[in-house]
Amino acid sequence: MNKKTKVVKVKDLEDPDKATNIQLAVGALALITGCVTTTTPDELALTCHRLAPGNLGWPEYGHLPKFDLLRITLLDIRRAGFIPEGAQRISRDRRPLCLTKEGKAWVKRNQKFIEALSKRVPDPKAYSSISDSELVECALHSAQLQKRGLGIDRNRLVAEAYRLFPSRFSLEHYPGWPDAGQIDRAIAQSKAITKKAIFLSLRTAQKRNVAKTYQAMRLGTKTFGSTHRVETDRVTARAIKEVESSALYKKSQINSSEVGFDEDDICDLLQVTLDAQPDTIRHHLETLSELINRGERHDLSQFLNQVQEWCRERHYKLWT
Repeated sequence: MNKKTKVVKVKDLEDPDKATNIQLAVGALALITGCVTTTTPDELALTCHRLAPGNLGWPEYGHLPKFDLLRITLLDIRRAGFIPEGAQRISRDRRPLCLTKEGKAWVKRNQKFIEALSKRVPDPKAYSSISDSELVECALHSAQLQKRGLGIDRNRLVAEAYRLFPSRFSLEHYPGWPDAGQIDRAIAQSKAITKKAIFLSLRTAQKRNVAKTYQAMRLGTKTFGSTHRVETDRVTARAIKEVESSALYKKSQINSSEVGFDEDDICDLLQVTLDAQPDTIRHHLETLSELINRGERHDLSQFLNQVQEWCRERHYKLWT
C-alpha cells in the first residue's frame, strides 16, 4: 500500500530570527528568483547559508553550507506545494527550482519577513565605495556578534568576509571561492584590527564606528546567487523587447481603439504553438505579465491585461 504523503503547512511570520529552515529556504528562493526566474539547489544552499549560517551550516564547520539539510528541507517545501514535483532532487540532471502559485502567494503575504531577511547581508551597491579594510572590519564585527564578542581566527574571518561581501572578495575567475590573499592584505592595512596569538578582534575605540558602518550597509539587497539580479534584469529587458516586437502589440499601436486579437497573434506573442495546452498558455501569459510589471512598463502591462481579458471572454484554451 502507498503511504499517504505528509502535508506540510508553512506558517506566516515577520521575524527571520524565529524562522524555520522551510521558511528560510522559501524566503531565500524568493530573493534569488524574484518569484519570476529559476535557480538551482546549489545556489539556494549557498544563499540560505549566507542568510542563516547557524541554521544551514555544519555544527563543527559553520562557515560551510550543509547540502543534505537543504535536501530534506526541499522535500518539505514540495509537500507544502511551494515548488513543483521533483524539483527537490539534488543531482546532476536536477530540475531548476521555482516557486509555484502557492509559494508566490505565501511570499506575498509575508513581505515583511522577506524584506527583513534581505537585510541580513549588505547590498553591494551600499559598499561599492567602501575600502577593503573597512569591509573586513565589518566582517570581523559580524563574526564577533555570532561568537558573542570572542576573538576570531583568520580562517573564520576569511569565510565571513566572503559570505557578506562575495562580489568584493571572490577570486576573479573562480567567483565561488574567496580571495584569501586580498582579505589578508585588507587585514594588514586595517588600523582597527588587533591580533593576539591566532585571534583577531576590533580595538575598543573603533568598535562603535565599525558597527555604524556595518548597519548602514544593511539596507536590504536583492543580489543573491551567482547570476545576481543582473540576470533577472536581463530577463525583464528581453521580455519587454519581445512584447514590443510582437505583431499583436504593433497592431495595437496603429489602432488602439480596435485591436484585432486572434489565436495566431497571441501564440506568436507568447512564443508557443497553436496546439499548446491551456496550462502552458496561461503560464506563459502570467509569467510575461510578471516580468513586465517588474520592468515598470505600465503601458505594456495594460496591453497584456487586454490580452488576458480577450482570452477570458472567449474562453480561449479553456481560460476561466
